[in-house]
Amino acid sequence: PETSIQGEVRYRDLQNGDLELRFLEDDFSRSLDQDTDTTTGRLGLRHAFSPNWIVLASYVHGDSDGRSNQFIGEPDPDLGNFEFGIDLDEQGDSGELQNIFRWRPAGANRAWISRVDVTAGAGHAAIDIDETVKAGFEADEAPLESRRSPDVTHSNLYLYSNVSLPLDLTLTLGVSGDFYDEDDGLGKENQANPKAGVTWNPSFSPGTTVRAAAFRVLKRTLLTQQTLEPTQVAGFNQFYDDLTATDAWRYGAAVDQKFTDTVFG
Repeated sequence: PETSIQGEVRYRDLQNGDLELRFLEDDFSRSLDQDTDTTTGRLGLRHAFSPNWIVLASYVHGDSDGRSNQFIGEPDPDLGNFEFGIDLDEQGDSGELQNIFRWRPAGANRAWISRVDVTAGAGHAAIDIDETVKAGFEADEAPLESRRSPDVTHSNLYLYSNVSLPLDLTLTLGVSGDFYDEDDGLGKENQANPKAGVTWNPSFSPGTTVRAAAFRVLKRTLLTQQTLEPTQVAGFNQFYDDLTATDAWRYGAAVDQKFTDTVFG
């Protein structure tokens, strides 16, 4: 009863035009045509050694074939439209392991620290990429073509702790490490990412939450854009759909106020 297993197979055939939401209304491609065919399989495991110690494991295999074509600029009277296209095939595997620990001190310590939650884990992803870029006018018999086939590996480690302190404060401290390697393109990128946040829920105003955070992130290599790693620090999102290996710092502060059961800001 302490163990549960999850299995999933997912297939998606996505056909779309330009779906990007940009600030300028005219920044839109009417000719963009994209077709993505994706198959993923997932196996998950959860085991509770005790109510305060839980282990999660996840394995994912993914296979994706994508095609993107669009016309750029005005057509030439003799050569026709200038067409730009990308064929992208990706196949890879990823695995993650996570430990969740909860510590509830008793006795005299309870006056200072009432709760400590620690989440630690590691992951590894390996992806084979085959990318072909074509560009040329419709009348060209031999358009320009470029092909690259990089192998990408990305390993990561992380540790997050949430400590409940007096005065209704919760302190979040953590660190993660990323080890990225692409043999054709970005090369190697190793980075340490500090995490810090604080959350205050004052007892005299139960509907109020004050929070702040500062942290660094290296965009993970994710097959399904999902991960076991905590995706927020003090309520501020860490991960976005950035380019892989994007290095970013984020600083934030917020006040959340609940006015009624249905009204909040």
